[in-house]
Amino acid sequence: MSFTVTDLPARLVEKITVADGHWLWTGGWVNDAGYPYVRHDGRDQPAYRVTWKLLVGPIPDKTPELDHLCVTPLCVYPGHLEPVTHAENQRRIRERQTSCRRAGHDWTVPRNVRVRPNGKRYCAECDRQAQRAKYAAGRAAGLTAAQARRKLSSAVPA
Repeated sequence: MSFTVTDLPARLVEKITVADGHWLWTGGWVNDAGYPYVRHDGRDQPAYRVTWKLLVGPIPDKTPELDHLCVTPLCVYPGHLEPVTHAENQRRIRERQTSCRRAGHDWTVPRNVRVRPNGKRYCAECDRQAQRAKYAAGRAAGLTAAQARRKLSSAVPA
């Protein structure tokens, strides 16, 4: 399906800049995650959902979320959006993650990522650093190496 910016109401068109195939939102406010909002139908709504509703139609009930295929939160172009379930959207987000959020450790290096029994990944390097810090704190408190290890192993949740 082909969309043009001019198919939108003028008040929205003036808040969109077309660049590199994206419709970048330049008006309104942006939430902490970087997604733009606009006042529509008497309330603030995500701008990408508003453009979808105006150009494509209602968002299907069984797939209530719109995934940004271009991975650009400011993009409101309906051709870059796909209706998906929450579970699918979260799976895609995890799949795209290539570094830890805390310290930026590279997750493309296999030794830097671990997988929990429930399938969720976490940063192995951050975990190693936390374990070293706990061990060092035990040693600084006057514990022997064996006592520090026992205390550390009892503090780690199973």
